[in-house]
Amino acid sequence: MSIQDEIERLRKEIEEDQNSKLKIALFGQPGAGKSSLINLIVGEDVAVTGATTDVTVEAKLIEYEDLLLVDLPGYGTSKFPPNQWMQVFKPEELDLFLCVFSGKLHEADSAFFKQLKEKGRVCLFVRNKRDEIWQKGKTIEELEADIVSDVHKHVGSRENVYFVSCRNTESEEDRRRVAALVDGIYNSLGPAKKDKYMRAAKAYSQKHLEAKREVCEKMVYKYAGLAAANAINIIPGLNVGVDLAIVMKLFAEIRKSYGLSDQKI
Repeated sequence: MSIQDEIERLRKEIEEDQNSKLKIALFGQPGAGKSSLINLIVGEDVAVTGATTDVTVEAKLIEYEDLLLVDLPGYGTSKFPPNQWMQVFKPEELDLFLCVFSGKLHEADSAFFKQLKEKGRVCLFVRNKRDEIWQKGKTIEELEADIVSDVHKHVGSRENVYFVSCRNTESEEDRRRVAALVDGIYNSLGPAKKDKYMRAAKAYSQKHLEAKREVCEKMVYKYAGLAAANAINIIPGLNVGVDLAIVMKLFAEIRKSYGLSDQKI
């Protein structure tokens, strides 16, 4: 392979990475906290909370770094019967699904999950508003076990259920549960998608910071390779400018991965 071929390979690889998004869709009943969960995952207020999607006829698209987060409208409603829903929103084009609920799992949600499973799509269950789970005479552990059992009964298979509270993330227990969800999403993705997710998602544990470091090291190798290839393939008068542009782009990518905005710096 010639130097020029190597330059083109590295440039193409970087461009393809930058031009593609990891697409994560959230569905569930109005008031379940899908927008709050989106903000929790990325660590920024990118989604407007308090809005409902029961009469929404279009998916809400929220772009954040390498992520495209899709807040889906109601499934199985009069506006979107099941067959029409699948035709309009094409779940096969999305990478991962999160079923978000804060009370009893609805029949429409479990029916949608079963269709996703038939299509080979991955879906995780997220029970939001854990801080509101309470029943006289039962512990929180017993109530969580009841919720997990109810989900298994509705969907007909033993699926993991992640319990989080978007309003409370200060305690070690709350952060551990959010970290478990981040890990669950990460482990459900392919290698290339894993890198995109870890670059964009907020770090809730030391393990996440280490994963971010590994992803950033991969970026350094790619950009350094591109700069080295450019140095060998001399373009009089342009090398310094090209190298500086490559380095500045690399710095920007690393800062984004760690959530370091100009304001925070």
